[in-house]
Amino acid sequence: MFLEFLDKLEKRLQDLASNPSDVEKNALLLSSRFEKLSEIFENQTENTKLSPLAKIKLSSFSFELLRIAGEFRKIKTQKYDLAQISELLNKEFGIKEEDQ
Repeated sequence: MFLEFLDKLEKRLQDLASNPSDVEKNALLLSSRFEKLSEIFENQTENTKLSPLAKIKLSSFSFELLRIAGEFRKIKTQKYDLAQISELLNKEFGIKEEDQ
């Protein structure tokens, strides 16, 4: 399920880059997806028998997903231009110029 989500996320990011008129809609959708994924990880943490360390790591990952969701919400509310969005995505996903 996680890999399927990442594939969909990659497609959404490509859509975002190729269609600037839909930036706000895509940013809101991505934010919602990250929030949902965070919720799934949080539920898995609570409903499975994991070691305390594994639960801490899953909770940390869940929190990180919520933080990224918040960054996408900023795109919606602050009306970033496409260059700023690209910079934000590169920062959030650790993509360097030479990787692109």
